[in-house]
Amino acid sequence: MSLVGSLEDLGLGDILQIVSLSRKSGVLVLRSEAGDGRIILSEGLVRGASIKGEPEDLRGLLLTRGEVPEADFERAELQAERESISLEAALEQCAQIDHVTLETLRRDHVERAVFQMFSWRAGEFSFEVRDQIDPNDGLLIESGINTQYLAMEATRLRDESSQPSALPQPVESELARDDVP
Repeated sequence: MSLVGSLEDLGLGDILQIVSLSRKSGVLVLRSEAGDGRIILSEGLVRGASIKGEPEDLRGLLLTRGEVPEADFERAELQAERESISLEAALEQCAQIDHVTLETLRRDHVERAVFQMFSWRAGEFSFEVRDQIDPNDGLLIESGINTQYLAMEATRLRDESSQPSALPQPVESELARDDVP
């Protein structure tokens, strides 16, 4: 299965629904005037997403968000290589950042990228089917995110941002009522 087309003809929500229902794995690439993005899917679930110019790896994510000083990250990289342990294990030892925190940061990054791509109404897309996802293919989360959840949440966020904030209505004072003698 290969999907190629225009976002004007088939929106991101529709594309994700097709891939989700067919439980395909692969990479969805979006190109628009607003930017270039990639969404990594595994068995119909979103496992990763990035937008060109934003962090695409763990180093970029942690340093950009100020979660870990660069020196601590470099120390963790050296320790991981020297002791043949995972970078995550080394980060926990060197920078006191645990697995749950890392997974939360990754998930937040993936969701934000997808939500931003939902706002792209014009552009081109292509979906390349892959049997397996490369574990080094960006910021991947362990358990995928349901595409319906992402579509509904993107819609909710768009609706909230387009609504004027509800200002509290003044409470009518009993003294101001006409029927008070």
